[in-house]
Amino acid sequence: MTFFVGTGPTELHAHIDLDHRITAISQPGTPPAVTVLDVTCSDGHWAVLATLNTDTTGKEPR
Repeated sequence: MTFFVGTGPTELHAHIDLDHRITAISQPGTPPAVTVLDVTCSDGHWAVLATLNTDTTGKEPR
């Protein structure tokens, strides 16, 4: 299981950062299945924790 964390000054920025991190390691034409586990804010700084599953063959999209 692979975990990814996106961070930013707002929740939106944290999700965008997470998307950029996942896009940077993904193979073209094979979008991974991403499951967001938690979103948190501490002292005005947001973080998004997600898992990544690149083996989506034969599975229904979420």
